[in-house]
Amino acid sequence: MGESPVQRYVELILRQRPDLSREEVLGRIESKKAEAAVSERYREVWAALMVAHDLGVDLEERGGEEELSVGDLSPGMSGVSLTVRVVAVLPQRLFTGREGTAGRYLRMVVGDASGWVVLILWRDRVDLAEREPTAGRGGWGGASSTWGRAG
Repeated sequence: MGESPVQRYVELILRQRPDLSREEVLGRIESKKAEAAVSERYREVWAALMVAHDLGVDLEERGGEEELSVGDLSPGMSGVSLTVRVVAVLPQRLFTGREGTAGRYLRMVVGDASGWVVLILWRDRVDLAEREPTAGRGGWGGASSTWGRAG
């Protein structure tokens, strides 16, 4: 399994702030956790994000810096780009949104040598499966990645 979001954030902080030690960054994260107004489940991730912000560290990963694989995905990541192969395309499904509007979605199993993930295409993005079945970008959501309105 890949590294946790906090471990990834610590590595990015250390890369951009070589004047800080790992122990110092972890200490700042631990101190910041006391200020968190979020549930215990998200407290450490929130604290790491706030420490990075306080230090002026940009945690957004830019395309071209590093090629990500499915095995690199972790909860909290968004806007990542992957090169994957389509393993399976499941039948399109219909749903009714909160406003009563009809919509559709399609689940695809995609992967690479490091693992696989379910990619969910929502609404008009379903058409992309017919045109560009091997291209995808989305946010990691546990056991699936969604490709919605934001792309």
